[in-house]
Formats: sequence, C-alpha cells, structure tokens
Amino acid sequence: TFDLVIASGIFGAACYIIVPRFMTRIEREPLLIEDLQARREELRAELVRTTDATTNPDLKSLIQRKVRRRFLGLRYLLRQYLKQEDLQSMLAEAREEFRDATSGMSRADDARLIDAVENAATLRRVDALLLLHKLLKIWVAPHVLFTSIMLVLMLIHIAQVVYFNVR
Repeated sequence: TFDLVIASGIFGAACYIIVPRFMTRIEREPLLIEDLQARREELRAELVRTTDATTNPDLKSLIQRKVRRRFLGLRYLLRQYLKQEDLQSMLAEAREEFRDATSGMSRADDARLIDAVENAATLRRVDALLLLHKLLKIWVAPHVLFTSIMLVLMLIHIAQVVYFNVR
C-alpha cells in the first residue's frame, strides 16, 4: 500500500505539472469547469436543434453520419491535445472540409451544415478541456484510499508489535 500511495501521489504531481500546460495550449484563457459544462450542454442542444430543424433528408443524414463521426470521434479528441492551434483556425479548417458538400444546397441548408460543423468541432474542444479538468481530480480518491489503508495497516502493525513485545 505504501507503493500505491507513492505511485498515486507521483501521478497526481505529474498531472498538476502537465495538465495545465495542455489546458493553456487548447484554450488561452482559463475557464471554470462549470462554464465548460454549461457550454457543452449548449453546444449539444444546438447540434440536436440544427439536425432536427432541417427538412432536407440529405443534409440530416450528412450531419448525423459524417459530421458527427468526423468531429465527435476519438481521433479528433486526441488532435486537441497533440496539435496546437487556435479555435478560429480549427473552425476554418473544419468548415473547409465540408465546403464541397454544400455545393448543391440552398443557402439555409448551407448555413445549417456550417453551424453543425462548427458546433461539433467546438464541442469536441470543450470535451477535451473537461477531460483535463477531470484528470486533475481523479487521482485524489485512490490516493486517499491507499493512504487510509496504509495508515490502518500501520496501526495494526504497531498494535501487534506492542502486544507481542509485552507478551
């Protein structure tokens, strides 16, 4: 248990050194976790609203299949951690990816698709920040548990030593 306490403590210390650097690379200004959670819910609702608002079945299929698969997958999440880019250039690149798909659509459908693309890309960026916030907290519970177990075992050991030494 002593080794587990040390390992979880080292993991926590490493998190507090590494994670804030990733967070500032993703988002320049610090955001509270409550703000990020509210923004995530807002983006999810907006993405669902955009999908439900369209009457064009091709556009609805494009948003549900290609846009969501492209931006809400694990690969795009990892990209947030590995590639250093600002939000505006990331959104411009995301819009450019789906620019060809908007060629035969009306202006309203084009705007809905671009909104869905921007919302999905921003949503994944917010998810990346939320995961980093959670990583800063996740090590505490195992560390406290292992420390408690270690202290209980130490007290049992001391009681045994005193008991057998007196005997």
